[in-house]
Amino acid sequence: MAAGNVYYAKQNHCYVLKFVGDIRYTQGTALEQFLKWLFRQDDFDDMLIDLSETTSIDSTNLGLLAKIANHMYRQRYKQATLVSLNDDINQTLEGVGFFQVFEVCKDPARCRRAEQVLPATAPSKDDLTRTVRDAHQTLSDLNEQNRLMFRNVLDALNQSEH
Repeated sequence: MAAGNVYYAKQNHCYVLKFVGDIRYTQGTALEQFLKWLFRQDDFDDMLIDLSETTSIDSTNLGLLAKIANHMYRQRYKQATLVSLNDDINQTLEGVGFFQVFEVCKDPARCRRAEQVLPATAPSKDDLTRTVRDAHQTLSDLNEQNRLMFRNVLDALNQSEH
């Protein structure tokens, strides 16, 4: 399956991220770098994440989405909006607790157009491992079910670091 892309746009005071296709951990480093930059910006008060064209998304990228939820709550005192039309993805989102930390919307009319693609990166093995570990830690911190679900992944990633 071909790798997907993550697009972004800013409309008024809202950033839009659109995930298209098969979203894998290999795209996580580029997304993490973008989020680090974005979280330093003071020119927005809302975020919309559009998963309406996402065919699959892995746990690393779910962890990065959890970072968005945490940032929006801590810095903006609100929930980011997540749009998803795929029942399988919605089941995953609900399973990891996203219905509690995002405003989940199943209406494509709420999606704003995202046009600029995040640049592809060739991360080092250490950067990729750190991104995967940090994303899974954030996902695990959302609730006890996630902590149990991703404990083995985190243990393995922490072991590989030593």
